[in-house]
Amino acid sequence: MPFTQHNPKYDHALQIITEAFALSCKVLLFASFTDTVDEIYSDLAGRFSRALVLKLDGRTPIQERQRLLDEFASFPGPAILILNPKAAGVGLNIQSANYVIHFTPEWNPATIDQASARSYRRGQTRPVFIYSLYYAGTVEENMLERVALKRQLAESGMSAAESTPSATELKQMVLISPNEMAI
Repeated sequence: MPFTQHNPKYDHALQIITEAFALSCKVLLFASFTDTVDEIYSDLAGRFSRALVLKLDGRTPIQERQRLLDEFASFPGPAILILNPKAAGVGLNIQSANYVIHFTPEWNPATIDQASARSYRRGQTRPVFIYSLYYAGTVEENMLERVALKRQLAESGMSAAESTPSATELKQMVLISPNEMAI
């Protein structure tokens, strides 16, 4: 049975997509696995006949990608672009979309941020809504918790780097005993 049937996470994604389409908005949906991309694409293309449904992943030839993005951007009505976050994470500007759905979690917070940032480019005039869908009590929730911890660690490292270390901290950094260091 296809996962798009009787799947609470997919049902929630459909609610978000339906809401966006009712407002004539465009959606980016990120899914990490090619089978997932294909199944979502097939279901949405059959379900929303008046909307533009496109997909872009590692199988999409490089020379075809810009044409897909141009078609998505210029389409006058609701549209959804289903993407693999790694194939779409760097260098793509998709500011015509203002709904972003992360359907499958990623371990790397930078991958998530780069994928989300596709909508936050210069030229974006509308608020951008970002959704991360997961099942509670599963490895997906664990992944998102660890991503949050990675973000905290990175932020604390950045804030620590911004402050000037004290003499005691400098001594600890160079592993010299306090008696050996002259200040």
